[in-house]
Amino acid sequence: MKHWNSVLGTLRTPARSLRRSERGVTGLETAIILIAFVVVASVFAFTVLSTGIFAAERGKETVFAGLAQARGSIELKGSVIANGVPDITLDNGDDIWDNPGANLTLSLETTDKKEGTGSAEIDVAAAFTTGLIGSQDIAPAVDLTSYDSISLWIKS
Repeated sequence: MKHWNSVLGTLRTPARSLRRSERGVTGLETAIILIAFVVVASVFAFTVLSTGIFAAERGKETVFAGLAQARGSIELKGSVIANGVPDITLDNGDDIWDNPGANLTLSLETTDKKEGTGSAEIDVAAAFTTGLIGSQDIAPAVDLTSYDSISLWIKS
């Protein structure tokens, strides 16, 4: 029995030591731990936000530098080809056409003109049915292969 008492005594010792030292975490200690967590979290959040803002600013600077370089360094290499119908004036009507046909009277109209300083007035006789009305030599020669239409202003 003595042996059992010594075993039971050993088992009771930790329980007695717990009862004797009834110490726990007090409210002041809890507040200190909570404040420490808040301070550490604030420092961590500040570090993360500062790094993110710095990275965003550096990215913005990089984009703006790239745009400035792209705007300032356009360089043409090779041939430049323009597509479309070019606008050219073959005759502005400032002078009288040459080579009138038999049923044609050519003169210069300066009072009631389409544009410019005058218009070529072409009077066709009632007897005209077919053939050449008139012509105008264009100097220097003009290449009309790229054109698909020619406009002529006619006024009655």
